[in-house]
Amino acid sequence: MENTDEVFFGKLQNVKTSLIVMINEGQDPYDIINALAGQLELLSGEQGYAAEVEKCLNAVYGLGLRQEKPLSCVLEAVQERIQKISASEADGQLPPEVKKRLHFALEQHQNYANFLQEQLRKNR
Repeated sequence: MENTDEVFFGKLQNVKTSLIVMINEGQDPYDIINALAGQLELLSGEQGYAAEVEKCLNAVYGLGLRQEKPLSCVLEAVQERIQKISASEADGQLPPEVKKRLHFALEQHQNYANFLQEQLRKNR
């Protein structure tokens, strides 16, 4: 029967090895950080850790420092929400009050998408 410390050490070695492999493969630093966050989430059992790291990266490096990759990730997520809101708004069976709120949310998301696109344009 394996010692718990030995099992943890083995898993930690796997994380360390994967970091070296990703760097040697020349992977994107943001992808490396997100991959490591995912591995740490599994190792720690702390659900949501990887998502929180991604949010922080997007906020600080994307919106704060205006780096292209995180800005593009935020824009992609906003565009996906725009599609979902548009599909919901098109539902003919929704009450008028709900449609009104969806329309407002859609406008706000479109404004935010335009802002993100402008930030990306400025960086190029």
